[in-house]
Amino acid sequence: MDTVQDSGLSDPLDRQAQYWLSRLIGRQKCIRKQLLTQHIMQPTRGANILGMLITKYPDIVHEIQLLDSLASNDHCMTTWTVDIN
Repeated sequence: MDTVQDSGLSDPLDRQAQYWLSRLIGRQKCIRKQLLTQHIMQPTRGANILGMLITKYPDIVHEIQLLDSLASNDHCMTTWTVDIN
């Protein structure tokens, strides 16, 4: 899905969801255009992917893990391993 069309939604929450979906699509296009890789592809806050791990060299990132949130934070913690040679 590369475009979001106006569905004639009048509910402000539906319009807000449509707005954020179009922003997400724009971000993904920008990442692909720059030949970058977004490594975190699972939700990090509720049903949303807010954690960003973007690299130019996708083979250097390994063992990405989403962990429970820390204390009262509502975002998942993330850990990963990076090969640096």
